[in-house]
This record gives sequence, structure tokens and C-alpha cells, in this order.
Amino acid sequence: SCMSVGDALFGRPSIKAINLDEKICASVVLVVFSIGISGVNIGIVNLGLIFLPLLILLFVLLSDSGYSLVVGVLCGAGYSIVYLNPIYISMFVIVTLMAIAFKCNLKFLSAIALVVGYISFSIFFNIGISIGEIVSVGIGCLFYSIVPSRIVRQLLTLFTDKSQYLIKNVIDRNKDCVVERLKGLSKVFKDMNVVYRNMVRGRLNREDAMSLLKEELLEQVCSKCSNYSSCFRGGTYMNVCIDKLIAYAFEKGKALLIDVPEYMSTTCSAVANIINSINSLMSAYQEYSETINNLDSSRILIAEQLDGVSRLLSALSDEVNANITFDNDYTRTIKENLAYKGIVCYECVVYEKNDNVKNILLIVKTNESNDKNIEKIINKVMSKKFKIVGIRPSEIRDAVCINMISRPNYDIAFGSSVAIKGGKILSGDNHSVVNIDDGKYMISLCDGMGSGDKANSISSLSIKLVENFYKAGYDNEIILSSVNKLLGLNEQEEFSTIDLSIIDGRSNSYDFIKLGCCSTYLKRDSGDIEIIESSGLPVGVLENIKPHITKKLISNMDMIIMLSDGVSDVLGDNILDIIRNEDTINPQTLSDIILSKALDINGGIAQDDMTVICARIFESV
Repeated sequence: SCMSVGDALFGRPSIKAINLDEKICASVVLVVFSIGISGVNIGIVNLGLIFLPLLILLFVLLSDSGYSLVVGVLCGAGYSIVYLNPIYISMFVIVTLMAIAFKCNLKFLSAIALVVGYISFSIFFNIGISIGEIVSVGIGCLFYSIVPSRIVRQLLTLFTDKSQYLIKNVIDRNKDCVVERLKGLSKVFKDMNVVYRNMVRGRLNREDAMSLLKEELLEQVCSKCSNYSSCFRGGTYMNVCIDKLIAYAFEKGKALLIDVPEYMSTTCSAVANIINSINSLMSAYQEYSETINNLDSSRILIAEQLDGVSRLLSALSDEVNANITFDNDYTRTIKENLAYKGIVCYECVVYEKNDNVKNILLIVKTNESNDKNIEKIINKVMSKKFKIVGIRPSEIRDAVCINMISRPNYDIAFGSSVAIKGGKILSGDNHSVVNIDDGKYMISLCDGMGSGDKANSISSLSIKLVENFYKAGYDNEIILSSVNKLLGLNEQEEFSTIDLSIIDGRSNSYDFIKLGCCSTYLKRDSGDIEIIESSGLPVGVLENIKPHITKKLISNMDMIIMLSDGVSDVLGDNILDIIRNEDTINPQTLSDIILSKALDINGGIAQDDMTVICARIFESV
């Protein structure tokens, strides 16, 4: 039996993996061991009452209740054989049940319960108890209480069902396949980006364009003139005159009669035809250049999107491949604290992908899923604020799976006030406040060129593009460049300022991104006001843009104030005094006050579209 048990323990990955014969052999060995050790006394101390309670407590801690009760019965059987009294089986079962009843993270409670159970059973059934027995049981329980956690974790591997490692390997293998495919797709889109960028033709440089235009002019007009030979026989004078005339056309967009050089006006008999031909060629060249420019812009836009998709897939690959750390220390404590409040928790998993975000999955009864005590208990156990982000059905009948995530460090409250330009139905300003990621918010304000329907359409399009790009995970440069090119592709002049405030409540930081817009004001809780200025032109004006990006750190009770030019132009420097003198912490109240003062200056009429957005940033509660 000893050889069989030894082979099983050292040759199998888990005690749960041994077969029935090996379990019978292990039971025989344990009974014989308890028979032998129960008869060994050193002074008043009995070794059996030291090691057998210690063994029971370890099984209670490391395994389920079934194994623990079997061990208790076998230990009691040994004592019953020695003393020829089956009551010892009952005694060891009772002390095992006592230890199981008080099983929790405070493992000494099980030890105390076992001692109390042993003494109470001995007294109640009058089987006699001595100081030596109490001391022996106490020593065994003391040994159990001081067993290092490192040794407990090593012993725990013997009771762990290793099939979960096989499942983990299957999951890891599938994860590796997904990561590999995502990286492959990322490379494909990266290569496509290069292909489209290589397709960009670019405009002809000025010298080449002038040379081609001259050749065409000579072919269309001069070569058909009867004086062609005489005009160009005299040297370079006529060539120089034509070059100058074409240069004037490039500078002004067309050639005029006053641009004709003196030598050409006195010598050439087809000046009018030459000017008309040059202007026709210039018009065709401008159309060609515009077409090439639009094609190139489209190719660059597509290339940028392909590059953005490549980066997104690469980032997604890294996210999928990130190691997930499970925190088993909290699991039992959470289940116990929920049980104290009458909430049955079937399963609990605590894990994290990075240092900033912890996740908790709970499986509880369906009728208890809305219990407000769940969040309170989790917050208390984890010493961190959590919120429920999802509830879905579980595989357990009449139970649901609750997904909880640690709250970001900061949250926001916001308010906005709008006034439409007099005589207009729609405002050229558009704004939004959206949650683009957990704990990450974007406040956007776009001001379309002019006012009314057209301006509203431009600013609305700009704000929707920016929102969707950010939600998709694109970075700042690709987003703004793409929006700029999309607006620039339209033949009509469509311009829009872009004013963005990105608030990251997990990294405790701001990103202020500005293109052709008004300054943003950041009022600290201390009363200090920081001005975030803008630079550059609105989107849609130039082919290439460079946004002005300012980074700041969040502090509690900050107030962000964003204005459109309709408000900023009216208030001027007075805006600083208004912000400084208003002590309200309500962002809606502050935005109403600012707009009201701007309207008062204009006699209550909005001379331009006016928008004010205020946002208060505060610690999560």
C-alpha cells in the first residue's frame, strides 16, 4: 500500500488524479499510521493528537469538504481500533466539521474551532480528557497556524485539478493563433499603405510645366505661322519673349496683352493667338493640377487609413497577447463577505491586464444581481472603488455573471450653453461630450465657416468624423489629417475649427488639441487659471496641417471652459475676470453666466453663433 501511494503521489500531478485502488491503499496507510502514532507519548504529550489534527486542518484548508471528512473518519478509525471504542470516529468527524464550518482566510479560526470541538465532545460524551490531550491538540493547531504561506501554496498544487492547465493551454494556443493573424493582417495593411503612398504622382515642378506649355504653344500656334522661320532665325530673342510671357501667366494665372515683351509685340503678327493659346493651356494645366492634387490627396487619405488600421490591429494584437494576472487571495474573502450579506456567490474571479485596471467576475443568483451591497462589499474588500459594467446570463441555472471594473480616478460633469446667430435657424457651431473609452472622455467643439445650414453641416461632419475616429482607437495625427483631407477634397471651400479636450481619468492627464479655434481656459481649484492657446488654420484650408497639442495633469475639481469665437470675440480679455470671479462648481451654471454676459454686451442679440462648454473634473466617488 505504501509503495502504491508513493507512486501515486510522486507520479501523478494531483491527488485528485489517483484512481480508486490507490485511494483505498492511501486509506489503509492513513489508518495504520493513525493506529501507530496514537500510541506514542512523550511525557504528557500524545503525538497522534498533534499530527492527526494538523493533518485534518491541512486537508480542510487545501481540499474540499468531502476529502476532509474522509480523512477525519480514517484518523478516528485508527483511534477506535487502538482503544476499541467507535466513538472516536464520531469525535474526529465532529472536529473536522467544526474546522470546515470556520474555514476562511483567517485560518486560525479553524484551528480554534477544532480545539473547542474536541474539548466539548469529550466533556459532553464523558469520555475523559486530560491536560496532556488538550496540550497535544493545541500544539498541532499551533503548528497549523504558523505554517508559512509559501508551503501552503506548494501543498495546494497537490490538490489542484490539473485539467485546468490543459484548458489554459488550449486558450493560450488559440490566443497565439489570434495574435499571429492580427500581426499578419497588420503587416498587410502596412504594406498597402506603402503601395498607396508610392502611387502619389505629385504636380510637375514649375520649370517642367513651363517647358511643356511652351512646346505645346509652339506646336499649336508658332509652327503654323508663315513667319515661324524668320521669328526664330534671329537668335534667342523670341524664345526669351515667350518664356517671359509664360512666366507672367504662371504668376498671374493668365497672360494679358500688357505682359507681352516689346520685341515680341513689334515683331510677332500672332500675338493675340499666342495669348489666347497660353490662357487656354494655363486653364487646362490648372484643371490637370487640381485633378492630380485631388487624386494624390485621396491616395494619401487611403494610405493614412490603411496605416491607422495597421496600427489598430497591432495594438489589438498586443492587447490580446497581454498576460492576465489572477489574484486568488481576494476570491475567498469576497465570497465570504457576500455570504455574510446573504448573497450566494457561486464563482468569483479577480484579474488584471495592467496596473491601472482590475476586473472582477461574479456568478450570483439572478434575483440578487441588483443588490446594492455587492458594490459596497467589493469596494471594501478591494480597498478600491468598483462599478458594474455588465450583467449577462451564466451557464448556471437562475444565475447571472456580473462584470465589475475598477473605477477611474476621475469623473466629469459638464454643461453647455448655445445661442444661434440672429436670423438663422441652425448654429454653425457643433459640440459634443462623449465617453470614448472607459474613464476617457472627449469634449469637442467645431465651428464651421460662416453660419446657418452650410456651416452647421460642415461642423457636424467634422465632429462626427473626429468622434468616430477616436472611438475606433486612431491616434491624434491620423485623425486630424484625415478629417482635413476629407474636407479638402470637396470642390467648395469647407473649413471648420476643431477644439478638443481629451480627459483621461485613469492616467490623470489632459490632451488639449486645437486647430484654428479659440483659447481654452483651465481653472484650478486654487483659483489659478491656465490658458491653452491655439495655433494654425482650421481644417480644410491647407493640405498638410499640424495641430497644437498641449498636455496637462488633472487635479481634483478642475474646471475646463471652452468657447467658440462668437463668445470669445465679444468678451475678449474680460473672460478671465468672469472665470476668476465666479465661484460656482456647477458647470452648467458657469456656462449660462458666460453666455449671458456675452449676450448682454451685444444687447441680447447674438451677432454670431455662440457656444460655451464647461466641464468639472472630480475624484470618483
